[in-house]
Amino acid sequence: MNKEIKFETIKGFNQSSKIIAYKLGLKASILLSNLIYKHNYWFDKNRLIKLEEEYYFFITYSNLEAETTIKNSGIKKAIKDLKDSDLIKVKRKGVPATNHYTINVEVLSRFESKYEEEYLKWIEGLRHESKKDRERFSQHIITENNEKFNKSKNVNNIEISQNELIEYLRR
Repeated sequence: MNKEIKFETIKGFNQSSKIIAYKLGLKASILLSNLIYKHNYWFDKNRLIKLEEEYYFFITYSNLEAETTIKNSGIKKAIKDLKDSDLIKVKRKGVPATNHYTINVEVLSRFESKYEEEYLKWIEGLRHESKKDRERFSQHIITENNEKFNKSKNVNNIEISQNELIEYLRR
């Protein structure tokens, strides 16, 4: 299919930040993605709650678990990590008390900018390792095929060039 896939029209997909996943973990990134989704959901319904000059929304842990598949203990840790990084604020409100969340958009933007270069260097390191792995694998395949070539020709102790091997394998 040669067309853009719009995630807002496909149910069950989370878009999350690679940089936040790199710095805080995949669970925190997925949870933040879900909290942003819920903020937008309540905003569209004009149902955000104003608390001390900021707008909050609520969602229960059981709903977060249902929407993210992250277990309760993972949700608590992810929320703690997001709070410690000032990416979200949490207030307890109501009877019974429930967590109300707000997203700190300015901190989120700065967080992404602050760690983007570090993330890109990390990715480049992975690419470098991947390249070394491909080179080692290629050398192994060449050696293995070289041995097969020699055996098939009943030739012992003869080294062939990489180009001769490639030409043989193309036949």
